[in-house]
Amino acid sequence: MEWSSKDVIRLIGAYRERPELWDHNDNNYKVLSRKNEAWNDIANMCGTDTLEVRRKMNSVLASFRRERKKVEMAKQGAGENDEVCSSWFGYEHLQFLIDKFRSRGSRELVSEGESKGSRSYDRER
Repeated sequence: MEWSSKDVIRLIGAYRERPELWDHNDNNYKVLSRKNEAWNDIANMCGTDTLEVRRKMNSVLASFRRERKKVEMAKQGAGENDEVCSSWFGYEHLQFLIDKFRSRGSRELVSEGESKGSRSYDRER
């Protein structure tokens, strides 16, 4: 299937409406049958098969992660009054996932700090 920007935006909207696919706090996040049902619904809406929809969404999410990193790096180098934003068409449509990625990064920093602290403790002994 050839995906136009409009098709991808529709896909993102359908994905957003089904938090069981992306929200770890959703009660159905770990219920495989509900997730499969959601992917089937999205595939039917897009007029393609589930595998194609999942592949495309994975590609879109990878692009979003890459764009998010670019924006973060640009913000670090920008001045206080400089506005930094992405030119990728899907970036604004995926903003609902920003907290998901931020909280994940925070956990990594905490666990990294804990492991560094335990290593320094071992050295003192």
